[in-house]
Amino acid sequence: MNYYSFKRGDYMPKTKIQCDEIRKKMRKKILDSALIYFARSGYSGTKISDLAHFIGIGQGTLYSYFSSKEELFKVILGNTVISNEENMLKLQNAPVSASKKITILSNQMLEAIKMDTPVAYMFVLNMQYSMENDFNNPFTKAYEERPNQILAEIIVEGQKEKTVVQGNPNDLADLYWSMVHMIALKKVFNNKHETFQTKWLTRLLLSDVAVINGV
Repeated sequence: MNYYSFKRGDYMPKTKIQCDEIRKKMRKKILDSALIYFARSGYSGTKISDLAHFIGIGQGTLYSYFSSKEELFKVILGNTVISNEENMLKLQNAPVSASKKITILSNQMLEAIKMDTPVAYMFVLNMQYSMENDFNNPFTKAYEERPNQILAEIIVEGQKEKTVVQGNPNDLADLYWSMVHMIALKKVFNNKHETFQTKWLTRLLLSDVAVINGV
């Protein structure tokens, strides 16, 4: 079967592979742009017509990829949960000390937010969705529980090494992620991030021994 696109008065044949690649790129564009728009406007405050205009496509094109706003939103949420868990597990299994893992995580979070990657918008999207629903909704629980659990396990590891402050690991993990959320909010809505330094974020968890010795 031949696929065609109109160009300069002639029909140019496209293979199925080329068409699939075009659809793949468009799908990614829709998902990336929708993440930003949902984070800024919230789920209930988002209209398909406005979202399509923001992406730069027609509503018909958007509906050819996702049947509804709900479906699009669920795909974004699912991708976010999977990405978060994969990244945190990779960090947890890294062959370095717990204090080093916390420093790496802090560097990654601040750099990702500073460079305007999807990370900042994922944090804000989670907060938007939580406020519009309840904090016990399936997405919020899935989004927060695994990263919190993994960070808490890293904290326990660090407490045994005497490089992480004492305290309830889950509470300390909550405190850490709350600060990251705040930084992401400032970036998304006020474009402010330059005053935050890695050492301020790591200082929430690292002990005096770790800070002084740089371990």
